[in-house]
Amino acid sequence: MIGSGNEWSLPSGLLNTAPVANERNMVYTFHLYEPFEFTHQGAAWMGERLAGLRNLPYPANAPGCMDAANAISNAISRDSARRYCQSGWGTDKLEARIHAIAEWGRQHDLPVWMGEFGVYWDFTDADSRARWLHDARILAENYGIGWAIWGYDDCFGLDRKWRDGRLVVDERVRAVMGQSP
Repeated sequence: MIGSGNEWSLPSGLLNTAPVANERNMVYTFHLYEPFEFTHQGAAWMGERLAGLRNLPYPANAPGCMDAANAISNAISRDSARRYCQSGWGTDKLEARIHAIAEWGRQHDLPVWMGEFGVYWDFTDADSRARWLHDARILAENYGIGWAIWGYDDCFGLDRKWRDGRLVVDERVRAVMGQSP
């Protein structure tokens, strides 16, 4: 069986979940999309705050973050972007999240799996997207956590498309996911 916590399977939801008692045939999953201001920038279905975000780099302290935030015309999105740029989000914060999940699994003697992670690519620069995906994957592996990117041909994953009659994926993403051509 696969179980998850509340809050759309976010790390916080799993960390606040008590495992099913005496159930040993269980894997617990979580979805990693933190920080949302980066991973969901421009995602119209997520509401006004995230829909207006554009070109925010990862990590948050990267050069140009505040310039990108200040260039956003929507005031709600601009304020959210500015908070992101000052948040310190980077490898250390991602590691803290993944470490907490790994500790939860160890405390309960249960395996955990990063069943979803990714970055919406429409308004994210390719280098920042690759850095975040690399960090998420490597950190999960460092803590012995299996993973599944969301998704193969979805706007958060490998960017699988037909080009010149061939099915191809984004080579940068393929490389940071540890896959050979």
